[in-house]
Amino acid sequence: MPGMTFDLFPSACKTEPTPKEKAEWKCPKCGKAMSWEERKFWTGTKFWAPSLACGCSGVEEKANHLREIAHTPSKYIHEDLSTWIPMFGTEDLHEKTLEYIANMKENVAAGIGMLIVGPSGTGKTMHLAAIQRRMIESGITSTWINAKDFGVAINQMQRAGQSLFEYLDKLVRIPVLFYDDLGETIVEDWHRKFQDQVITGRYDKKLPVLATSMYSPKELVERLGDHLVSRMIEIASSYIAAVRSKIDMRKPKNRKAAGMKE
Repeated sequence: MPGMTFDLFPSACKTEPTPKEKAEWKCPKCGKAMSWEERKFWTGTKFWAPSLACGCSGVEEKANHLREIAHTPSKYIHEDLSTWIPMFGTEDLHEKTLEYIANMKENVAAGIGMLIVGPSGTGKTMHLAAIQRRMIESGITSTWINAKDFGVAINQMQRAGQSLFEYLDKLVRIPVLFYDDLGETIVEDWHRKFQDQVITGRYDKKLPVLATSMYSPKELVERLGDHLVSRMIEIASSYIAAVRSKIDMRKPKNRKAAGMKE
């Protein structure tokens, strides 16, 4: 897909930019022009892109703070999809991810999220992590949870007699919420209730949720109820990506067939 890779780096160019072009990319904290550097994709294609920060303490401190509260899965912290090869029915996922990134600030401002559904091992979490990385680089506050950890946290707080209000309120109010493996756990009534409270709360406040699930929307309704799923679909708007592949990309032989690194 021509030009697709460069959509991940909106300011990137194939040749070194002119001094005037470089000067247009400024640090949001101090206003100093950013330095530019040459990078390389997995294909060997070289391109130029601005650095993420000019080095001033304000930018670094903010970036570090955003990373700390983001809770991106450790294996995906540096994910930028530069080594991703779309195949095996993942085209819709990849294209919608790039489209969301290209319109990220507008989507966040409008409360538009994303829903990625499909088999496990097909890159759903990887693509969501790439979006979160771009948000961190753009100074957008977010946090990441998955269904299992959400259930464990709620269960532990209930057993300890702790109030759930602060925890749930944080998930409702944070500017962007990433929710991995929606519907993954065996859902008890209390689990469904609190998930619904978070998703509905964000829907009412017009705050985005970007979620993945191994279940289709119809299956999610059976597990979570129509109310929660209908809200999630409305939040995702046009960014509902279906992965048609059933090939597990975690297996070395399949990654090798796709030309991906071991």
